[in-house]
Amino acid sequence: MYFTLEALFGGREVTLGEVASMTYWTKTGATHVLDTRDWYLAIYTKPYVGDVSSATWYGDRIGAEPYFSENIADPANTWNEWSTVGATNRLRFFESTSGALGATFGSYTDPNYATLVLRGASDGNIGFDALCELLGRLGFTERQRGGSHRIFSRDGMAEILNVQPLAGGHAKAYQVKQVRQLILKYDLAGETPDDDAS
Repeated sequence: MYFTLEALFGGREVTLGEVASMTYWTKTGATHVLDTRDWYLAIYTKPYVGDVSSATWYGDRIGAEPYFSENIADPANTWNEWSTVGATNRLRFFESTSGALGATFGSYTDPNYATLVLRGASDGNIGFDALCELLGRLGFTERQRGGSHRIFSRDGMAEILNVQPLAGGHAKAYQVKQVRQLILKYDLAGETPDDDAS
C-alpha cells in the first residue's frame, strides 16, 4: 500500500516534524522470533537541496521493521499493534536512503521516531510552528509570547525554552537541538498527551 501525506492530510504538504504518531496493525502466523516477515513502514521525503539520495524521485528513505521494535510483544495469530508511541511494539526507525553514508536496513539499537525526527541532521528543516506544536504535545506550557519570541516551560523541569522563528518560517537549528537535548534528558520521547493525565 502506498499513501502520500498529502492524501492523508487534506491535500497539503506535511513535514515529518508535524506527524505526532503512526500506528498500524498486523496479524501473522508466527512470532517475529520465528519468522520476521511482516508489513513494514517506509517513509520517503521529497527531494531537497543537498540530499544525498542516488535516486532522483526522493530525498530521504526512512524505514521501520516490526521485529526491531522496542519491548516486542507479538503473539502469533493475533492482531498486534505497531506504533511510534506506547509501552510495547514501539517502532525503531533507520536511515536507508540509497547513497547515504551509514544507511542500513535496521537494527535493535535504532532510535524511536521522536529521536529520529529531531536528530541533528534535520535541525534546519523543522518548521517553527511544528516545533511549538511538539512542545505542546510534550506537556510544555506557553508562558509568554512577545513579538516573534515564544517562551515555554514544563512542570518538573528547571529549563525554560525561548524559541524564535527564522524569516522563512523554520525553527532555529540551535533551538531544535536544545529541544532534542531536553527530550533525551527527561526521556520525553515516548510520552503521549495522556501520559500526564494518569
